[in-house]
Amino acid sequence: MDGSKPNPGTTILATQLAHWKIKDGKAHADIILHYDDLQIQLVKSLKNSKSVWDKYASIYKLIKLATQVMTQKK
Repeated sequence: MDGSKPNPGTTILATQLAHWKIKDGKAHADIILHYDDLQIQLVKSLKNSKSVWDKYASIYKLIKLATQVMTQKK
């Protein structure tokens, strides 16, 4: 899941858009189901799987950076 298939918008048929929305909804649910309630609160207002994925990626990038800084200080 890397967002390589963004919302196709109005450039496609309604049936294709509906199919994309179903797949995006499944991906969104799959991502959410792997986190606990506290983490879900961070992304509950986000509407698609790409935005949820990007939010978690940015959070964990910051955590990784903070961990590296703390490790180097020891």
